[in-house]
Amino acid sequence: MLSEWVGPDGEVVRTDIYDAMLTGATQFVTEESLNNVTLINDDLFATKLEPSSFDLVHARFVLTPLGRWAVATSRWKPTPGCSVSAAPSSWKTPIGAPGTSTPGEAAKACRKLIDPICEAFARWGDAEAGRKRLQLLRSVNIEGNVRAEVLALPPGHPYLRLPLQMSTGLEPLLRSFVDTEELNRLNQEAETELQEPGLWGTTPT
Repeated sequence: MLSEWVGPDGEVVRTDIYDAMLTGATQFVTEESLNNVTLINDDLFATKLEPSSFDLVHARFVLTPLGRWAVATSRWKPTPGCSVSAAPSSWKTPIGAPGTSTPGEAAKACRKLIDPICEAFARWGDAEAGRKRLQLLRSVNIEGNVRAEVLALPPGHPYLRLPLQMSTGLEPLLRSFVDTEELNRLNQEAETELQEPGLWGTTPT
């Protein structure tokens, strides 16, 4: 989308600290022939990018898992007049929690997985970064505004798997405060629940 916005005379710089993520991004850029996209291995908290060199800074789900948002935003160093699009979530709403017309009957394991996931982000990141967005932006002299969205996820939508994907990705951290057998049971039951036809859900805010 950003590649389309800037057009052939613009440039998009995509950064990540993990080579595996950049490998996947490289494949996507190649398949889509995005000739105006450059991929760089760079650490947000020790960036080597030139200060004040971007017209738009877009941060998608960076502040919630990493925390340290004051440090992160101070590294953005936008040009005067630059726009900053920060999209952290608020996890007080369901995280892709599937439901039906009788919510208490549906996807109980998926729902139970959400609590330890939120606790993990509260311990190692910032589970409520979305609610702090204005404070965050003002701390680096950016006058901001907030728009909140929650999207309904129809049956079969990939985001319905978010609780299970988060549980898998955070497994080493979750096992430090969640019983291993209980976590395994919830993961297995969640996988079964996600196969139910007609299951729908919502995104985080």
